[in-house]
Amino acid sequence: MLVTVEEAKSRWCCMARADAVQQARQNLIIPCLPGACMGWRWVGAESAGPGDTLFGYCGLAGRPMRVE
Repeated sequence: MLVTVEEAKSRWCCMARADAVQQARQNLIIPCLPGACMGWRWVGAESAGPGDTLFGYCGLAGRPMRVE
């Protein structure tokens, strides 16, 4: 699924590590950091102009079925 950077920041990172007990007690969700993640894949960034909304996906989950 392609998402914007802002949408990605509201999602949980599957690579985040936290102690399971701490996570359960604090309802801890570590967010995605798309601009700072080596797994983040941009789509169409080469042709984007200033002010364009950029989209991408988590490369750890594999390429989405449809990337347009």
